[in-house]
Amino acid sequence: MHNLGVLAVEGNDGKPNYTSAALWFGKAAEYGIRDSQYNVAVLLARGLGLPKDLVKSYTWFAIVAAAGDADAAKKRDEVAARLTSSELAAANAAAAAFEPRQMHSAANEGPPPAAHPEAAQATQAQPAKPKVSGL
Repeated sequence: MHNLGVLAVEGNDGKPNYTSAALWFGKAAEYGIRDSQYNVAVLLARGLGLPKDLVKSYTWFAIVAAAGDADAAKKRDEVAARLTSSELAAANAAAAAFEPRQMHSAANEGPPPAAHPEAAQATQAQPAKPKVSGL
């Protein structure tokens, strides 16, 4: 998902598709991918691909900053200066409550694809090669 967001930002013929990037970075961010969380925060702060939303931008920057990212902490503080005290309280509460979605193991693990029958027969038909010692 993150990589699809990167491809969208790079765009075709140098024309970024921020709407697509925001979609894919947003999906990856929900799963706790920090680079995507940071990128969503930037897109939200600038209103690229999504409506400008400084509260949500702050929330994502705060989540990444809490994981130790100094750049995110700096951006979080820059956005905080533009929020009201009630907006800041809401954003901090949202950041504190964030729980990443759990990945389904089946999405990343599964049985290997079955070998093509002709390939399996060719492998079985070849005599075993002797091991070379000393390598």
